[in-house]
Order: sequence, then structure tokens, then C-alpha cells
Amino acid sequence: MGFALHYIFALGIVALLLLGLNTAARVFARGRELSGGKKTVRILDSAQLTKQAALHVAGVEGRRYLVGTAGNSVALLAELPGEPGDVPA
Repeated sequence: MGFALHYIFALGIVALLLLGLNTAARVFARGRELSGGKKTVRILDSAQLTKQAALHVAGVEGRRYLVGTAGNSVALLAELPGEPGDVPA
């Protein structure tokens, strides 16, 4: 009988740990949802120039930037006029 009691006690502890982890995960996820899901940085357009080089138009807090990437480097090339929604066709 001692073994069965010990086994049930251990299962209860594991169940409480899992319940606590589940609750913590839900609280963390709810906190992330409160931000409104708005991203500060958005990639509005990209153009691949070579296998390792590309140009990107990034929108950051109402401004647009032309960014170049090559290999492991990133360079700000220019600040573009207009709003992030004003991408010419």
C-alpha cells in the first residue's frame, strides 16, 4: 500500500507542475496579445540582386528606409519619402 500512495503522490505533484506551467504559458501569451499585435518594423518590399545581396524597403514607425543586405552585413542606404502605405506601383 505504501508504494501505491507514493505513486499517487508523485503523479499529483507532476500534475500540479504541468498545471502551473500551462497557466504561466497562458499568462505570457495573453501579455503578448495586449500589445495589439502591431509590429514596429515591417518589410514592405524586397528585391533579390544576387544570391547573397538584396534590397529591402522597411517601414519603421511611419517612416520608410531602403536597406541593403549582403552576406552577413546590413546597410542603411537611404530614408525614403512618403508613408509606409505609399509604395508606388
